[in-house]
Amino acid sequence: MKNEAIGSFEAACIMGLHWARPKKMVNAGLLDCRIIGGEEGRAFAVYGLRQAEQNWRDYEELIRTGQFEGRPRAYEHMRPAALRILGEKGRPQIAYEDAVDIDEAARILRLYATRVPRLIADGRLVARRLWSERTRSPKLWIVSRQSSEKLCRELDKAEAAGKKRGRIRQPA
Repeated sequence: MKNEAIGSFEAACIMGLHWARPKKMVNAGLLDCRIIGGEEGRAFAVYGLRQAEQNWRDYEELIRTGQFEGRPRAYEHMRPAALRILGEKGRPQIAYEDAVDIDEAARILRLYATRVPRLIADGRLVARRLWSERTRSPKLWIVSRQSSEKLCRELDKAEAAGKKRGRIRQPA
């Protein structure tokens, strides 16, 4: 299984937990996360799908062997929906180590952050919105660093050949 980057709500659903629980698990040292972003208070955490799935398997094993003490997880009903959404065909899978936010992608590409969603819509960048049932339209995007760096190299190459439209880019 690929260690895909997932959001807090997605991780909670995979583990059958309340949406606030992953952060508490990180604070207790039970789960790892990466904080991405950070510009103007927009930082958010991404978790690894592999570790969330392993946490679920450990929980199931404890129940199966009768070693589990305490009450069962209250949000197990959210797991099938999360697995269905994460398993949709055509949904980009971004590796946990490769995930960056829109602002970081814009810095890599040396352009304004408002341009990045248009590049995503045009299919020039690999990105996806983090799923959450808590908001009507999720606003958090994770972008692939590799696709950003690849597009930057393509733009630099086109500019050097004199084939790029628009203003000349400033060196990094």
